Order: sequence, then C-alpha cells, then structure tokens
Amino acid sequence: MDVLGDLRYALRVLRKTPVFTIAALGTLALGIGANTAIFSLVQTMLLRPLPYQNPDQVVMVWEDRTAAGFPRNTPAPANYRDWQAMNRSFTDMAATAFAFANLTGDGAPELVIGRRVTANFFSVLGVQPVLGRAFTAADDTSGDRIVVISHALWQRRYGGDPGIVGRMISMSGQGSGGAASDVKQEVVGVAPPSFVFLSREVDYWVPMQFSPEEAAVRGNHFLNVVARLKPGVTVETANSDIGAIAKRLSEEYPETNRDFSEAVVVPIREQVLGDTRVQVIALMTAAAVIVLIACANLASLLLARASVRRGEYAVRLSLGATRGRLARQVLVEALCLSIAGGVLGLAIPVLTTTFVERIVPVGLQAFTVSLMDWRLLAFAGALSIATGVLFSLGPALQSAHASTAEVLQQHARGNAGGRSRAFRDCLVVLQVAATLVLLVAAGLMLRTLANFNATDRGFDADNVLTMVVPLMPKYADPSKRPAFYEPILEGVRALPGVRGAAFGSALPFQSSGFTSAFSVEGRQRLPGDDLDALIRIGTADYLQTLRVTLVEGRLLDARDGANAPLAVVVNDTMVRRFMPGQSALGRQVRFDSTQRWFTVVGVEAYAFTFGWGGYSP
Repeated sequence: MDVLGDLRYALRVLRKTPVFTIAALGTLALGIGANTAIFSLVQTMLLRPLPYQNPDQVVMVWEDRTAAGFPRNTPAPANYRDWQAMNRSFTDMAATAFAFANLTGDGAPELVIGRRVTANFFSVLGVQPVLGRAFTAADDTSGDRIVVISHALWQRRYGGDPGIVGRMISMSGQGSGGAASDVKQEVVGVAPPSFVFLSREVDYWVPMQFSPEEAAVRGNHFLNVVARLKPGVTVETANSDIGAIAKRLSEEYPETNRDFSEAVVVPIREQVLGDTRVQVIALMTAAAVIVLIACANLASLLLARASVRRGEYAVRLSLGATRGRLARQVLVEALCLSIAGGVLGLAIPVLTTTFVERIVPVGLQAFTVSLMDWRLLAFAGALSIATGVLFSLGPALQSAHASTAEVLQQHARGNAGGRSRAFRDCLVVLQVAATLVLLVAAGLMLRTLANFNATDRGFDADNVLTMVVPLMPKYADPSKRPAFYEPILEGVRALPGVRGAAFGSALPFQSSGFTSAFSVEGRQRLPGDDLDALIRIGTADYLQTLRVTLVEGRLLDARDGANAPLAVVVNDTMVRRFMPGQSALGRQVRFDSTQRWFTVVGVEAYAFTFGWGGYSP
C-alpha cells in the first residue's frame, strides 16, 4: 500500500509540473526509442537464428578469383559436380541459379523471381515445407514440371488456400533455364514463412534438371553452391579440401580451369551479414551513448528539482518520514517517467522501420517491428527500468543521506548544498564527455558520407530512374530484341521531362557479371596476366543516358547499331593497365565470349565497366 501511495503522489507531482514532465518524457522517449529500434535490428541480424537446421554447419562454396577482382566467383556446373563427388568435408552440396517467370491465370499476370535448385537443396539446408513436400532425387531427372512456392506468394496470390498442393499453375516464359513458355507446373509444396536464401524476393523454386550438355559445362559460371559440413569438420578444413580439388581440376582441365585453381568456403552467417556486423555494433554503441546523455540530463534536472523541493523534504522528515521513504519516493517518480518514456519510445522503432530495413542484408528476413514481440517489449521494459534507476540514483541517495537539521538549515539559507553541486558538476562533465564522443562519431560518419558523395564515379546518377525488364525466351535470339526495345524506348523518350532512355544489361554497381577474357591487338599475353573484363551491354544510348565522363574519342550512338561494325568503349583503367602511354582509339579488342574483334571508339571514366554497342546478346 505504501508503494501505491507513492505512485499516486508521484503522478500528482508530475501532473503539477507539466513543463518538467514533458521535457523528461521527450528525452527518455528519444533515448529508449533509439535503443529499442537498434535492438530490433540486432535481434534480426545477430540474435535470431538463421532459418536452417543447425545453421553453423551451413556454408557457401565459391571459386576464388581474387586476382581478377572476384574473390567469390560463381562456379560452373561441371566444377560443382566434381566438388560434390570428390570432397570429404560435406554431407552434401546443392546448387541454385536465378530464374524468373510470368504467373498467369488466377488473377492478373505477375512477374515472379525464383530459383532453379538441385533436388537436395532443401535437405541440405534442413528446411521442410509447411505444406506438401520438398524435392526428391527423382525430381532432378524425371522432367516433371513441379514447383515449391514461397509462403508469401501462397498468401498473396492464392489467399493461403490449403488445397494449393497438387494444383496446376501456369508459369509462362521462365528464364534462365526454366520451363518453356505457357507450361503448367504442379505445386508440390509451400516453403515456411521464415525461409529465405540469398534474397527475400524469391517466390518459387523449381528443380534444376541439368541437361547432359549443361552439366558438362565448365566455361559458364552461374551457380550458387551451398553445402553442409560434416559433424566435427571446421571451415578451415573444408577450405583446404575444396582448394585442393580446385587445384586438381585446374590441372586436369587447363583450357577452362586454369584461372580457377582456388576455391573458398564461407559460413552462411558471414555470407549473409558481411561487414554489417560492425555497422550494427557501432549503431548500438551510439544508441547507448544517447541513453547515457539522457540519464545525465535527467539526473541534472532531478537534482535541480530536488533543490527546489528541499523544503518539502524537510517538512516530511520533521513529520516522521524516514530517509528511505524519501529515496523511494524519488525512485518511484523516476520510474513513472522512464516507463512512460519507454512506452512513447516504442513509436520510434515503428516509425523508423523503412530506414532501418535498408541496413538488413537481403539474405535475411525482411525487417519488421511488432509491438507484440515479447523480446522487444522485454528489452524496452528492462531499459526503461534501468534508465529510471540510473538517473534517479543520485537524487535518491542525496535525499536519503541528508539529516533533518541540515535540510532545514540549507532550505532556510536557500543553499542547495555543496555535495549536491559537486554531484551535478560530475553529471555535467559526464554529459559533455558523452556528447563529445557522440558528436565526434557523427562527424566522422558525415565526413565519410561527404567523401563518398564527392567521389567522381564517372557518370551522373542524378535524376536517373531505373526499372527491370526481364526478357522471355521468345527473345532469346538477339536479332529479335530491337523489336522489343525500340517501341518502349520511343514511348519513354516522348514522355514530358525525359531527356534520354536506354536499355542496359545491368545497373551501375548492382551486379558483378558478366565477365569475359579478352586480348588487345599488338599486346602479347604475359605470364601471370589475368585479362578478364567486366562488361556492360546496352542499346546505343546507354552511356549517353548515364552521362558518363568522356576521356577520349566518342561514346556509342546511333552509328553503332545492330548492323554496324563492332565498336567498344573502354574505361581509362583498362587503358592505363593494358595500353600505357598509347592512344586506345582505333585499337582492336577481342572478347573470348564472342570470339570477335571490336574497335575502340572511346574511353570513359566510369571506373566499373567497359562494354560494346549494339543490342544485348
């Protein structure tokens, strides 16, 4: 009952001082809310287990081409099959590749992103569908048109129909090795809602069903390989094992594997998180500093407020109140503030969901904030109580240790007391120090952003809008693609405010493929050379639309159409490395992927690409 009395009294006191109460609640809501938002991110990225069975045993396996700038290169099918057969470190290995399709029927046509997977894909990850079944070994060779759909697609398009298993759905025009146009596929399973692998945008999985010709390919590198370590096998051991196999293959198949003599095994959590772990820790540290600043601010406010209320304390002491009761009263008032501030602070993670979601890697589940999440509520509650105790500790101890006579004398003289002033001075020092640390960190982050924005990327990204338009198998023949591209580009260019439009094979900085070995006319290939070019292909206006910085010659234009002589624009990095001290204009470059020679017509400063004109093959 005494505690309830203290609570009622605390609420009356806070209601009578609205300015102080509002200032305290705002400070606490900001500090607690910022920490709660970052905790939601930490829970998603660091605390929540990945949606696989024994995720510590799951790894990604890549070809290592660090010398060419690709430390994690996608393997070729034949190399993957040899890894699978020859390794001694994994219980099994599975492969996946990108795919897409148009869903028709059952509503409006919808472009969906998917993946081709070997039949053991779900078993390697230890994932079971919530409805139906996963693929079996027979599905890799049967030729049956079957599909496992994502939980999100099941809910979004089929309304969570429990009878979806066994239903035939039309998935027309699958790309990247999927089914041909207008094929009915049988839904055999629905993936769990928590399942995600490499991307949150995947809506379906179909069996890989390698043809004999595709399975024997070593020159086309497009697979993602995932494996499960045997019990007791470490990542280091697996690295040595797979590296030895890659070296052996490079010796057995020098024409295709000479540059792929190494491989690397990466734990799945490291693959998904990358360097973001450091970012999250930095954000959490900054949020903790914000709480310390809030505690110092509120402790100072409470000490100042306690000085004003010394007369009240003196009267209560003289009437028989104990020092412990006074300290408890101060603590109850502080807890009222901190808990109310924590409740208000829960709005911050909800409001910042869109911003924080950008930090979460695409290989993890989408970032969401649910106020029904007991972990989130427990963290907010614990932080609120800890904050209340922390910033009320000084004032509570001060009120508990002051004698009645001392309090009455100091109140009569209007003196707050030396110890009170000294404690407030310490809080001010703490507040200034914490604020300085936070400001320095914020300044460094702003400086980094400013340096990044000031970097010359070699093209103008302002006012550039992008969209993705996957082409169906009906346009597999490059000669048919102008009939698709040109009407769209003409219509887009005619829109008000549009100054240029083009199609390209990839967006700047968005994809590392594809690459091709190349030769430069008049330059002998030297031992140790790793001539591998990253290529961007587009319609004739692609580089002009990006407004790339021209160093020499000209950019591609209408003169470089589909029937024109083959032309290429290279970047100045390539010129400095392979044609030092010479003009690149008029030189011939041969790309192994086409077995044809291209004439260099221009040099540009975009540091991540060179490619040729004409329509994308």
